[in-house]
Amino acid sequence: MHGDTQIETHNYKGESIGLKLVIFGRIHGPEHCGETAIRRLTEELNSGKIKLTKGELKLFPRCNPRATREKKRYSEKNLNRVFYKQSNPTSYEENLAQEIIQKMGDFDFLLDIHSTTRESPPFAMRDVINSVSDRVLKKIPAEFLLSDWKKLYEGNTATMGFDTIGYAESVGKTGVCIECGQHDAPNAAELAYEAILITLWELGMIAGNANERKIKAKTLSFSKVVFKEEGGNFTADWKNFDVFEAGKTIAIRGTGEKLLATERSYIVFPRPDAAAGDEWFYLAREAPAF
Repeated sequence: MHGDTQIETHNYKGESIGLKLVIFGRIHGPEHCGETAIRRLTEELNSGKIKLTKGELKLFPRCNPRATREKKRYSEKNLNRVFYKQSNPTSYEENLAQEIIQKMGDFDFLLDIHSTTRESPPFAMRDVINSVSDRVLKKIPAEFLLSDWKKLYEGNTATMGFDTIGYAESVGKTGVCIECGQHDAPNAAELAYEAILITLWELGMIAGNANERKIKAKTLSFSKVVFKEEGGNFTADWKNFDVFEAGKTIAIRGTGEKLLATERSYIVFPRPDAAAGDEWFYLAREAPAF
């Protein structure tokens, strides 16, 4: 049996028919900015400060209750790697995924709000390429936009991840994942709330318009994912979007193998404390703007 799988949701209907938006917070335990922003939105919807004029809105402020309580990224398995329908889920997070998917029901757009372990500027993932998600991405408060996430896992069933936006795409829908900086960054919850409002505006669900982003985001494409083995360390205290030239030693495995940049690259999601078998870090290269 797996306790703590009763997921809190808040559902709202607009005055007229429109798009159906789902918003996730706290897929991972320490990532509290999404929950904070979603609870702020529920208060403002309930008080009438914000009025949903079109469509339907489903809010999931705390998608992983046990990991939140345990102050861990996940309890048994990374929820953002097991997010798909299963007939016989076994782990806590696999059971969570089934309940969340069932409660999502029919939807059009998914906004998944995260934060990072390491110090980081805000960034967003361009996982699904279409006009609706691109419209949101062009205004969302991000300094970097990254694409080609799923290409890293194609054809490798041993490390294949099933993430939330990948699930949306698998059922013919779209969405955006935003990383609002480090977990405890003072502006992370405010960035998350801004991302929510921009998404609601761009989907035509509330009155108003989103301003153009003041800082032009740099566009990157994922080029490599490196998984942790037993032992090993980074060669420096890398932070998100540190840049390496070709030949730079990034990390050394427990076996002594040096992991080098083969081209000018940005490091993404460096996790010094990654468990063996988990993603240790990603590399990305500069890509054309969209």
